[in-house]
Order: sequence, then C-alpha cells, then structure tokens
Amino acid sequence: MSLDYREKIEIEQLRSIEQQSQVLTIRSQPASSFEAFLRQRVSQSKLQPEFESALDQAQHWFRTLLLGSCLLAGLAGMFAVVQAVSGAGTLNVFWVLMVLLGFNLLSFVLWLLFTFVLRTPASSPLVSIFMPCLNWTIKLAAKEHYSQYASKTWLHIQLSNPQGKWFIGRVVHSAWLSYLAGGFIALLLVLMTRQYDFIWGSTILDQAAFQQLTAYLSFPMDVIHWPTPSVDEVIASQQGLNEMSSTLRSSWAYFLLGCLLFYGLFPRLAAWVMCRVLDAVQLRRFSLNYQDPYYLALKREWQPLSGQGHILDADSRGQPHQSLQKTKQSLQALPSEALYLGVELPNLLVTRVSSQLTTPVMVNVVNKDTTDQALAFIKNSATSVVFLVNANKPPDRGTLRLLQSLMPKGKKYWLGCIEYGAMRIASENTYAQWQEQAQMLSIQPQHCVLLQSTDDAHD
Repeated sequence: MSLDYREKIEIEQLRSIEQQSQVLTIRSQPASSFEAFLRQRVSQSKLQPEFESALDQAQHWFRTLLLGSCLLAGLAGMFAVVQAVSGAGTLNVFWVLMVLLGFNLLSFVLWLLFTFVLRTPASSPLVSIFMPCLNWTIKLAAKEHYSQYASKTWLHIQLSNPQGKWFIGRVVHSAWLSYLAGGFIALLLVLMTRQYDFIWGSTILDQAAFQQLTAYLSFPMDVIHWPTPSVDEVIASQQGLNEMSSTLRSSWAYFLLGCLLFYGLFPRLAAWVMCRVLDAVQLRRFSLNYQDPYYLALKREWQPLSGQGHILDADSRGQPHQSLQKTKQSLQALPSEALYLGVELPNLLVTRVSSQLTTPVMVNVVNKDTTDQALAFIKNSATSVVFLVNANKPPDRGTLRLLQSLMPKGKKYWLGCIEYGAMRIASENTYAQWQEQAQMLSIQPQHCVLLQSTDDAHD
C-alpha cells in the first residue's frame, strides 16, 4: 500500500529528528515493502508520547495561529464597519463601500498579480513575513530540540514550491474572509437596529457617472433579483435633493449588503476554495527522495529483515551492438591535439599518463569543483575531448551520469580505458562494459580504446 501525503510528511519529520538528534531509537522490524517499513518506523516512534506530540506540534500551532488571526481579522472587520457608519444618521453610500472593500480589493489584485502574472516562488514577501512568525511560535512552544526539527520540516514542506503559494493563499484568504464576514455581520446588525439616510455626492463627478457605477455594481444582484436602487432612486438620493423614504432606505441597505457579498465575500471564498484544493493536490504529489543517503541506509537495513535482495540502482544497459575489440594500444594511439580529462583516476596514474602524453591531463574529475573546471575547459576547447578512465574498475550508473554531464553537444569525444598494475586480466573483462558505456554515450566504437601505459608495457 502506497504512502499518503500525511505519512510522507511524518516520515520526513522523523528523518529530520534522526539526522539532527540522537534522542530517538527505533528498533527495526521486518516489513513486506520499503514503504511499509517506513510507515512502521513512524508508528513505533509514536509509541513514545513526546515524539508523537513533536510530529503534530507544527500543525497544531499553525491551526492555533490561524484561528487567532481569523478572530482578530473578524473583530477588525466589525470595528471598520462601526467606524464607517458611526456618527450622523446619513451615510455616503460609495464612501462606505470604499472603506469596507477598498483594501480588500487592493489585496486581492496583488494576490492575483503575484500568483498568476509574476509567478513568484514560495520565497515571496508573503512567505518571508509568515515563516518567521510561525517559526517564532514554534520556538516559543517547543521546548525540546527534536520538536523544533519536526516542526520546521513540516513548515518547509508546506512552503516549498509549488504548493507554497497555495498554502499562503489559504492563509491570506482565510484572514480576509474573517474580516469581511465580521464586517457583514456588523453591517447587518447596524442596519437592523438603526435608521440611516443614504446619499451620494461628488465635487468633480456628475450624476450620470454615479448612475452608471450603480448599474454596473448592481448587475450580479439583478440576476438573482436582489433588491437594488433604480435609476430614479439613485437620482432621488443625490445629496440635498429630497427627503428619503423607507423604501429607498431599504434599497440602498440591500445594495450595501449585496456589494459586500458579491465583491467581497464570494470572490474571497472562491479563491480560498481554489487554494485549498490546489494545495491538497500538490501535497499529494509530494514524494520522498529515496536517493537521499538517509533512505539508502534504511533500505540496506530493511532488505536483510525482509529477506529480499534489491538492486538500489539497477543497470538497464543492453548488450553491445558492435563486436568487441580487445587489442591493447599505447597512449600514442590517442589524438595528439586533444583535451585530456581524467575521470576518477588514481593520482599515481594521472601523473604517469600525463608524462607520456603530448599535453598533460588538465583535470581529474572527482568532485563538483573538478567537474565545473572540466566543463569550463570543454566549452573553451576547439579540439577533441578524451576521457581517460580506469579500465581495472567497471563502470556504473554514476559514471554514466557523470560522463553525460561532461558531454555538451558539438564536440568529438574519445574514451580511453587505461589498464595498469597487476589487474590486467580484470581490465580485459571490464573493457566490454566500457564499450557498452561508450555506445550509450554515442561515442564511435573506434574512439573507445583499451590502452596500456608505457611503464606497464615494460614491467
């Protein structure tokens, strides 16, 4: 049975604890599959109550922080409505709308911009603000280091690409939904318990502009027959013209409530649902990196217990398509004008070969730094490139990947397999494997040669 995303997150949390702390000891038991083995280790860790709480602590404190933020946002929405309608019994309709929906609209546009237009990564300003806040809460609540390790791993997974933006979207929309819901409830209560006259007026905008604006805003409400002011009622509400009737007050009150719903709550609710669904979809796509040394070590631990032997990095190479030629040649068989690069050669062999070539071995590729140096030489070279490998050692998948990374297009490549020392029989056996490797790398068969250094030839 495959792991669900919650189990994967718990396994990653357990990895973080085990790699950074020595307080957890788990006794491994046989399991039918590696996934079952990982699931079993998490279950065993939960038998210790302090570790069970450590795995759940980040999610618990996130929910607590989100709930507290939503409560504060709801109270802020109520306060904003009370401030907007307090004082006189006359309200400027469009000013109240600007107060209630202005910042919400600005925030929504910015969210759309950063999410769909600019496509910012999860390290966006929202994340940089939110993460320290949650980290501070975690440190405040987690007294043990292993709880902090587990909590930070949970937070890193939630905020990592690509699900990070949807996770942050959930948080932002939850807070704004609470703000708007609080404002809607407060506005409804105020309109139910107090009587207001609704007016509009402007120094630079004429009557036609307000009529058109009201018509545009009323469109979704008219579709469901929600009460809205008519054109005549809009004209009648112009500041200082007529005394307002109860029907006109009711039309403007419903118009205010409708605007708060259709241009505030409903878009935020739709955006929250979208972020919630996409966040769940991305989390379900989250996978464990089984090539990590931690999981490779656990696989080696699981296999004897399961009674199964599995090849961790299977060799999928086919049989060679060309006839194998095992005639040994000297280093002089290589092109005289070429860039020579060693690939995981012993240091003694690098020195010996360099003394026998027309140009020395420029780099012996053994790590990332030397790989970068070799790539720089290859890109700047106008000649053929000769990779020198140890014929006494058979190639593996790692060697194939390394050579592939060193072979940009547009160059001619050779593969020189050097035998040396007392293991010449072994080198003859492995040369066939090196020829297969050359074919997989699209190196011409005649450019894959078995070489013998001059020093060995005279031994």
